[in-house]
Amino acid sequence: MDVVHAGTQSDVHQGGAETSANRQENADEGISRPDRRSTRQVKEPIWMKDCVTTKKTTSCNYSISNYLTYDHTSKSYKCYLARFSQLTEPLTFKEAVKDSWWIEAMKQEIKFKANGEVERFKARLVAKGYNQREGLDYHDTFSPVAKMVTVRSVISLAASIGWNLFQMEVYNAFLQGDLNEEVYMELPEGFRRQGEQKVCKLLNSLYGLKQASRQLNIKLTEALLREVKKE
Repeated sequence: MDVVHAGTQSDVHQGGAETSANRQENADEGISRPDRRSTRQVKEPIWMKDCVTTKKTTSCNYSISNYLTYDHTSKSYKCYLARFSQLTEPLTFKEAVKDSWWIEAMKQEIKFKANGEVERFKARLVAKGYNQREGLDYHDTFSPVAKMVTVRSVISLAASIGWNLFQMEVYNAFLQGDLNEEVYMELPEGFRRQGEQKVCKLLNSLYGLKQASRQLNIKLTEALLREVKKE
């Protein structure tokens, strides 16, 4: 049996209108619209009222170039200022060896005797401390530093009482500290084979680690306290 659905002409037009609306909605979904930004006014914190800040605007009513000029400065001073934008520090060892200035700086690390002979060659292995994560391979980093006022006070006190002053140099100071965390480091260039992915575990502190200075201070404090207890 055939079933025939009959409808009025208005129903047909209404169904066609709904179909067109659905098509329009589907077409709008494919268009990427910009994110709507909030029109709410952002207020500065109260503590910012005590500070002089520069508002983030594209134009400036009182540009510093209108009041500052280098026209009356000497030629040598202009060259001095221009050097700041030309000199850049290399980020890798490969970049450093391409510059004769940095090669000369590395050569100056070599210590010479009074007669001109080489006393010893100096090289230093530095860890990439900027890759460390707090709470994982380091915790506290604070290390006390003696101020010049403190040094002068100690010298003045020793001179007035008649104490003897001694000066000591710690050889490779930062290497003497003990590590409480597990720190792993990639092998430096020249110590690994091509394609090798081995890493080394540090047993002691190393230059470049965030906690290196703190660990040295702890080790030195413990050694001095032991000497005081012996006396």
